[in-house]
Amino acid sequence: MSPEIKKALNDFQINGCNRLNGTGIDAVHEILPMIDGIATLLEVGFRKDLDGKALFDEYNPELVASAFGGISYLAGLAKFHAEQSHK
Repeated sequence: MSPEIKKALNDFQINGCNRLNGTGIDAVHEILPMIDGIATLLEVGFRKDLDGKALFDEYNPELVASAFGGISYLAGLAKFHAEQSHK
């Protein structure tokens, strides 16, 4: 990983919170539980109960699409870090 990319990743913050505490494979190990958490939440939210209704049936489709977009982003970020750990 180049020094510029490492510095940019280490300096990246949202609302004053550092999102990743590592790079390379360490970052992958931080990102995968995030993906799992969002995916599990979506899975549970779309499961139908005995009445045939699901928690997310009434949710705004744009909000749900945004959650799937977040999974896609995190997966791409994990792939980036995985590739950096092989260099």
